[in-house]
Amino acid sequence: MLETVTATGLLAVLIVSFSGVMSTALFTAHIAREQSVALYLAQAKMEEILSSRSNQERTASGSFEQFPGYVYEYKVEKYKQSDLLAIKVQVFRWEEDKQCNQVELFTLKARGTSK
Repeated sequence: MLETVTATGLLAVLIVSFSGVMSTALFTAHIAREQSVALYLAQAKMEEILSSRSNQERTASGSFEQFPGYVYEYKVEKYKQSDLLAIKVQVFRWEEDKQCNQVELFTLKARGTSK
């Protein structure tokens, strides 16, 4: 009888521990997926800006139709005292009016080049 109670108690402890580990793993996988999507969207927006022929300084923001909850902001401005443009792209993930995730990319582009 004592062996059965001990084995049942040990099994219960193992099940609770395992469910805690699984819960943490699922949460971490969810965060990693959101981070990957945000990075993908930021890279796509950066490529769009780099491939444009415009050398104008500008700022814009918007959302991604196919990815609800993700929004972007970007800024193209003169870099210091040079003939370069600084481009900064930020992608945010919003959930229930709370920012959950952010990715930021930065690069320099020579004026007069398409890439």
